[in-house]
Formats: sequence, C-alpha cells, structure tokens
Amino acid sequence: MDRLDKIEQILKKVAESHAEADRQRAKDKAEFDRQRAKDKADADQQRAEDKALAAKQAAEDKAIADKRAAEADKRAAEDRALADKQAAEADKRAAEAE
Repeated sequence: MDRLDKIEQILKKVAESHAEADRQRAKDKAEFDRQRAKDKADADQQRAEDKALAAKQAAEDKAIADKRAAEADKRAAEDRALADKQAAEADKRAAEAE
C-alpha cells in the first residue's frame, strides 16, 4: 500500500466519522425536539387543569358569597320588620297614653 492509498483510507475514515457524527447529531436533535414538544404539551395540559380548577374554585367561592349575602339580606329584612313592628307598638302605646 502506497502513501496515497493510506491517505485515501484515512480521509475515508474521517468522512465516515463525520457522517456518523452528523447522524448522531440529527438523532439527538430529533430526541431533543420530541422531548421539548412533550414538555410543552405537558405544561399546556397542566395550565389548562390549573385554569379549570381556578374557575371551579371561583364559582364555588361566588356561590358561598352569594348564599351569605342572601342570608344577611334576609336577616336585615327580618330585623327591619321587627324594628317596624316594635316602632308601631310603641306608637300605639304612646297614642293610648295620650
């Protein structure tokens, strides 16, 4: 084997090595892209679940607040009715006293 043949063999091995490195880089990039897409999908799913949970909690909180407001309005109306009744009775007693 002469010197030129050795150089050609070395260049062939270098080219094969570069081709293998390129294939490995492409494979690694594909895996990276797949993992990144999966991570994004997982994050999107988690955000959607968190948003749904927050909406559900907000609806429950509003329902509780509305119920408490209705109860407070009812108590206030009962208190006003009682105060009006007591005022009427007081007016009646005052009128009778005159």
